[in-house]
Amino acid sequence: MSAQRQDDYLANLEKGGTDLGGVPSDIFFAHLWQCTLEGFFSDPVYGGNRDMVSWRMIGFPGAYASYYDLIDKHGIKIDRPPTSLAEDAHGHMHMDPGIPARSP
Repeated sequence: MSAQRQDDYLANLEKGGTDLGGVPSDIFFAHLWQCTLEGFFSDPVYGGNRDMVSWRMIGFPGAYASYYDLIDKHGIKIDRPPTSLAEDAHGHMHMDPGIPARSP
């Protein structure tokens, strides 16, 4: 499908009224939307948020070992690149084979 047809199809699912094998399309769409958000903002160790693009977009620093020195400071900008749970001190990603998701 073209990008426009994909958008149209998703819009129709969101409106509801289509039966997807016993599941109303608006219920399916709500679940799909929630899973998409979770994947986009999750730690890359789980297979989403490639290159931590969503964290960079919102300024989230990721999974640093300690924020103890910042615990009583509010409204400050943390100006460092995000870190994944799967990342070592040298910036290399080590995916856990026990987690079934794969980074694309």
